[in-house]
Amino acid sequence: MSEKKGFTGKMKYDFDTSKCCEIEWKPGRWGRVTSREFRSFNGNRRILNVSDPSNPFYECYDLLRML
Repeated sequence: MSEKKGFTGKMKYDFDTSKCCEIEWKPGRWGRVTSREFRSFNGNRRILNVSDPSNPFYECYDLLRML
């Protein structure tokens, strides 16, 4: 067997991967995706915020705001 080469580390996520992640694939049309697809998508993204279970809402994901 040969030795593994290249980057074999774990991916880093800048958001909570357990929340519902959605991308806008057409104007006004949102679809749920995995956190890996969400991380690499280059368009509008949003995450479901459930800090208050009686009032869940979607908030836009903006990487610049998170840093």
